[in-house]
Amino acid sequence: MPSSGEVRAANLIRIVPHPLTVYIADKFLGEGLTEEGHKKLKKLVKKMLKGEKVQASREFPQIYRDCEFEFNFEDRENIPTSGATLFVGNHTRSGPLFGMGQYFETARIVYEERTDVGDDRLREPVAIAQRGLTRVVKLPGGRKFMWTIPFTGQFYDMAVEALNWVTVDPPRFDSSGQIVNRQRLPKRVAEDLIAGGAVLWFPQGKHEEPGNLAMPKKSEGFLIKLKDDDVKLVAMKFMPAKKSLSIFFSDAVHIQDIPQSEGQIDMAAFVARYLEPLGPKS
Repeated sequence: MPSSGEVRAANLIRIVPHPLTVYIADKFLGEGLTEEGHKKLKKLVKKMLKGEKVQASREFPQIYRDCEFEFNFEDRENIPTSGATLFVGNHTRSGPLFGMGQYFETARIVYEERTDVGDDRLREPVAIAQRGLTRVVKLPGGRKFMWTIPFTGQFYDMAVEALNWVTVDPPRFDSSGQIVNRQRLPKRVAEDLIAGGAVLWFPQGKHEEPGNLAMPKKSEGFLIKLKDDDVKLVAMKFMPAKKSLSIFFSDAVHIQDIPQSEGQIDMAAFVARYLEPLGPKS
């Protein structure tokens, strides 16, 4: 269940007249959609504004099904059919719905493959999303400043409440690219995962070039909370092209089989062993 703070933030966006919110959401997210896709997007936004639940893996993919963009999935048979599974992917921007289509499409594939999970709530993957749409401004000296577009944080709170996803605060980075702020990941993410759920996680915190797979050191903090539990990890590599996106899945590895360093899960070792090798077969 979302916290009371999350619910209050989600309710703020509902104060704005609904037609205006629907219009703005369609303008931000609807680029490249067909006329039918725009209708479906508006319909789902209206459902969320009413406080109704929306199935991320089954309803949202219908929005862009007929647009000129192709998703290609490789090695989807590596997705465990049941059990606690954390999917770890690189953070790219590609595809419909301002790049969010790739997450809904991944949720669809993961849901379809988790055929041995009887509880539909645990079968449906939970995505960890940043709270709001962000822009990066380049400053003198090579520094970058990231800011959140006004009201998009409240819109995301409303959306994740409907989707049963979660948001975290946008990251702040130091000069070396490390995340320096607390992002406030809700406790229920780890609890639901350990109970047998699935989580989609993109730890890089900002869109990166497909060849940059380095993960912030802070990402190991989430893994350390899971290191003594029966949790498997699956790496996902997202490789965008002009009108398509290919997504590759690694073999599943138990978290206790990932190397540790000074009591911490070695994320760099996981990336080198499971994420970096993914790609087209020669």
